[in-house]
Amino acid sequence: MKENVMSKGIMFVIAVICIGMMLSTIPFAQSTRSGNGVQISTNKTEYTIKETITISFANVGSNAISGIPSITIEDSYGNVVRTFQWYTFTGAPLTWMPNEGTTFTWDQKTDNGYYAPTGLYTIKGNFGNYNSESTFKITEKGFLADKTLRGVTNRNDGTYSIIVGNSGIVLSYDGSRYELQDSQTTRTLYGVSQLRSTRQATTLIVGQSGTVLKYYHGIGHDKITPLNSGVSATLYGVTQSPDGTYLIVGASSTILKYDGETFQKISVPATVGLKTLYSVSWSPDGAFALITGSAGTVLKYDGRNVTKVSSPTTKTLYGVSFKGNSNIATIVGSYGTVLKYSAGTLSKIESGTTKTLYDVSWDAAGNNAYIVGSSGTLLKFNGVSCTTLRSGYTGTSYCVDVNQGYVVFVGSKGGILKYQL
Repeated sequence: MKENVMSKGIMFVIAVICIGMMLSTIPFAQSTRSGNGVQISTNKTEYTIKETITISFANVGSNAISGIPSITIEDSYGNVVRTFQWYTFTGAPLTWMPNEGTTFTWDQKTDNGYYAPTGLYTIKGNFGNYNSESTFKITEKGFLADKTLRGVTNRNDGTYSIIVGNSGIVLSYDGSRYELQDSQTTRTLYGVSQLRSTRQATTLIVGQSGTVLKYYHGIGHDKITPLNSGVSATLYGVTQSPDGTYLIVGASSTILKYDGETFQKISVPATVGLKTLYSVSWSPDGAFALITGSAGTVLKYDGRNVTKVSSPTTKTLYGVSFKGNSNIATIVGSYGTVLKYSAGTLSKIESGTTKTLYDVSWDAAGNNAYIVGSSGTLLKFNGVSCTTLRSGYTGTSYCVDVNQGYVVFVGSKGGILKYQL
């Protein structure tokens, strides 16, 4: 059974780079307004994230101009994000003869040292009694085209998202603008723990070769701090328990507990062997966590011990999510595998597909779960049966997160998609 979700509001958040479409654009036209004697301009009207911007400021009049040249760059809200000024060694005013000026570059970093978010910007130049301004745009288009996005988390109110992926990419999204965060790594990042609904929140990001990053989302600018996990295994999944501690899983049956200060390695029964563990989720009441991995592995952690759950499959299991406020969970994996966990027992669910399913996320009410996978696969699961939805996306989706009113999923070729419930 197929349901065409295009009529229900499937939207591409800002851009789905994988197919080169812009479904939400900012009206833009280069507008260079100069005074009688100066002109400021950029070498292009549109730049991708991190692209070097060349700025020219010159005396285009017929007379010499004296003063202290200054340039400011403002965002679409009128906030000054970058300031440039020129002085002589003595502090005396400069003099520019006709056709004299300066050309320099901007690396898109603000006065605070952060990358400027995507959006429309106005650059303003002042020299003597003359002013000039022009506009340009920074967009994620092009920057995300070759990026594989692996993880996403959203605030419950849908006003803020964090997206992670290969090459150490960490993007924040405030509903209108993307901002590239300095992750201080080029390693692939696979997982990000859920955001809390408060304005100030901390989340963890995990990835290749034991990488763990602490992401602080607060008033002003966000901050990322690398942590020493004490392991070299690649880490794929992370979740926060109701008591505030974090549980992290990864290759070689690695399970770590982080209490905000120290990491503790959790032992796994010898019968489990060295499995790759991909996903972890705490039950809503905090009684236990389920962990999934290769060869049909499902583990249960009660805060003290890890036990193995008898599994009806040997397929790799990539994702797990609990249904609403219940202790019932849905697990997904390769070859269209969907399992239901209830009261310590796993049972198979017919998915209607043989595609690899990478992640699953239930809505808060426990009405429906959304499942994503290869070749643009998007399923809706009501707890009994799966319905295939038409996502309009042909790439591989690796992660999905449901918040109030929306389903957001990310994947290959910079794919970021938003489905309105």
